[in-house]
Amino acid sequence: MAEKLQVTNDFVFTSLFGKKGNEEVLRGLVEAIIGTEIKSLQIIDNTKLEKNFKSDKLGILDIKAVLDSGIKVNIEMQMVNEKNIVERTLFYWPKLYVEGVEEGTNYIKLPKTIAINILNYNFLPNNEYHLISHLYYDKEKEIMLTDKLEIHFIDLVKFRKIVTNVGDELTAWLSFIDGSREGLVDVAKDNVKAIEQAEKLLETLKEDKEAYRIYELRQKYLMDEVWHRESGREEGREEGREEGRKEGKKEGREEGKKENSIKIAQKLIAEGFDVEKVSDIVGMSVDELKNKIGE
Repeated sequence: MAEKLQVTNDFVFTSLFGKKGNEEVLRGLVEAIIGTEIKSLQIIDNTKLEKNFKSDKLGILDIKAVLDSGIKVNIEMQMVNEKNIVERTLFYWPKLYVEGVEEGTNYIKLPKTIAINILNYNFLPNNEYHLISHLYYDKEKEIMLTDKLEIHFIDLVKFRKIVTNVGDELTAWLSFIDGSREGLVDVAKDNVKAIEQAEKLLETLKEDKEAYRIYELRQKYLMDEVWHRESGREEGREEGREEGRKEGKKEGREEGKKENSIKIAQKLIAEGFDVEKVSDIVGMSVDELKNKIGE
């Protein structure tokens, strides 16, 4: 039996929330995030979904929608920290803001545009898991220049640490997306009808052999990306420690490599990757890995 799909996988996230016909689940999620009632929305076709899933670029799978109020929304799930989320948001936001605008349009009529970034890595400061950004005047910090630019950052790592129960629709949706705590997911489904619908869509997606194949390829790609980045950092640290030190024994070097593998495995698991697949990546048995990381 295929394993349960992880909604934090960007292919799954976009398939679940970004396909036409799934407007109700997207409406429920966006409504919970922006805190405004949405009567209806239109999903803008994402033709990149199938053809770009193996691209070398990460974070290419996003969702665009237009709300009944005319507000444009762009939602993106990022599994791997590219260290450029602020810059890429500021690059893509203006494009969406003016997209489809005809020459001669009155600037005042340009629609409000909201960018939503759901991040499966540490990003936000302190104990915040949801921050909203607008443009303000330098001296008058509380006076907004405009509300037409609104950016949401949601940090799922912080969310896991801070939130222990489902208190509102936002925590319900984030519990479903995170998926790491079955108890919270069950409560979320019971409390929010659209989440129950999203769970059924997720099960249907899992039974689609081609979609599941793409999911596994994407999951492996993302895991490999984290592995290469983290192993490179650990090797760099080890080389730094080796400078000025005599050549160590082979056993010592091998032990150091193993410690690095365990650290990387812990990071992969913390970011939501499956233990069985992580064991393949780091070359350790599941039992040994669980023993080493204290699961």
